[in-house]
Formats: sequence, structure tokens, C-alpha cells
Amino acid sequence: MNIPFINALLASTLCLLQLGDPQGDPDQAHVPISALAGNYHFGDGFVGHSLTVTPDGRFQSETQGCLGVYDWNSGRAEAVGGHLVLIPDRINLRRCSLFLGLAYEGFLRVLCPETDLSDEEDEGRDLIRLSADLRSFIVDLSEMASEFRSRSRTSEFIPVRWGKRLYLVPEGEGSSFCNRINLGLESRFPAYSFYLREGKGEQEIRAFPEIPRQWRSMLLKTPIRGKIIDVMAGGRARIDLGTEHGVWVGMNLESDLDGFGGSEVVEVSKDSCMIKRFDSSQPGFKYGQGVSSRRAGVDQVRSDVPIE
Repeated sequence: MNIPFINALLASTLCLLQLGDPQGDPDQAHVPISALAGNYHFGDGFVGHSLTVTPDGRFQSETQGCLGVYDWNSGRAEAVGGHLVLIPDRINLRRCSLFLGLAYEGFLRVLCPETDLSDEEDEGRDLIRLSADLRSFIVDLSEMASEFRSRSRTSEFIPVRWGKRLYLVPEGEGSSFCNRINLGLESRFPAYSFYLREGKGEQEIRAFPEIPRQWRSMLLKTPIRGKIIDVMAGGRARIDLGTEHGVWVGMNLESDLDGFGGSEVVEVSKDSCMIKRFDSSQPGFKYGQGVSSRRAGVDQVRSDVPIE
């Protein structure tokens, strides 16, 4: 076995891993944690999320709603490869108690159904129902446990500057960020779906945010409009917009008329794409119905953002 060759190969591989993706943004590789320090928030008017990052590399996050504090966490904050990495100090006990409370309520609902199990005539039927409820609860409990673990693990954010604004976009949610910009929703509100740093002048923006290179193909320079050319079963339809117009799989589109509302692109070719409704309870697609990448009425509200 050629040990020196293997050692050299391992060393070369390690260097490549440390250098990272050559297609990335080199100017983001050495951002100090102090440049990301500040108070961030987002919310929908009912539940608010806040995050504080300190210049010495600490963070504290909190989620509040009408019932009080739902979630709280703290730990180390590090700038790694231009990203913000949050490392909790310990298991999130507040979230743990929340999930245990939900589990307790779930057990009560399953083990103490309204139906009287002492009634022999209906006992067999009630036991079958109880068994089905228990199976359903086990699935729900597994999902809750997965969510609990994810909130107690390291999380990573990509800082995105938009003029004087600074957003924190969770790793893996670049498409969601671009969708909200294309629809005209992000920047319409001071902070809605993504952490936005507070501070004087932070609301001033330019036409387009400084996003990573791999996201740029998802951000439209101008809104696109098309129409439905075929209506299919299963809440799907085909429209006359494709990759040559900037359409991509996962892109959100909306109608500028009364009808299906929001939809997602599930398949795309050069000159057409297939969309699927988000909400099956909405009215169905109609042949010739207009489709747009921009939500109707948004431009009148977002007059501060020019479209190049």
C-alpha cells in the first residue's frame, strides 16, 4: 500500500474542503461575527420571532405569541464561510416542556374518549376506534419529537444584504426567499418571513438583494405573465411560460383574476410548465386564465422598489 500517496490524497481533499465551492461568493468568506451582530425579528402579527446576536459571539432567540413565550434558546454564534451558525448551549428545556404538554394532552384525548367504553354493546367498536387513534397519535408524536430535536440542534443562516437591510435566510430556504421577492411580498412588510435586522435606515433597499450565485437564476428581473393552455385532473394545469421566461421547478405563481390563487411549478420545459394548486379547496383552473409571478396589487404598495 502506497502510504505517502494516500496521505497526499487525503491532504489535498482536506484542502479542497476547506477552500469550499469555487463558484461561491469569495467576498462572503471572511465576514466577522461583529458584522452580523444586532437584533433581528420576523412575524405575522400573531406570533413574533426575535433573535439577538452579540459581537462577542453569543445569541439568544425567542418566540412569543398571544399565550406568552413559546420558545427560547441561547448559545454560541459563529461566522463560518460567510454564514451565521447558531449553536445552542443545551437542550431547549422550554421547548421540551411544550412538547411534553402536547403529548400529555394527546394521551388524554386518546385514552379518555367521549364514548363510554363500559357499554358492552359498543365496546368492540370503541376499541377499534381507540386503536386507530393511538396509531395516529404515535405518528404525530414522532413528528413532534423530530421538530423538537431540530430546534435544539445547530442552525445555519445565510446573510443577505438588500441595500441597508440585512436578512438572515435559513440554509435550504433560498427558493422561498426568491419566491417572496418575485411575488412582491418581501420588502412590502418590514419583516414577515425571514429575520431582518433592526436599526435606523435598515428599511432602505435597492432594486435587488445581494444573493448567492446559486440563487440568481430564481430571481426574476421583471414580473412574467402567462395564461393557462390546458386544464388537467388533480388540481393541475399547463401554462405558456417555461425556462426561457425564467420559470423553475418550485416557483410560486398566482392568478391575477378570481380563481385558484397560489400555485407551484411542478414540471417545466423550455416554453411551458405544469402548475399545481396549493389549496385544493379553491376554485379550479380555467382555460385561458391569467397567471403571474407577481401578486395582484402589490406594486401599488411596493412603489419604493423599482423593477429593472
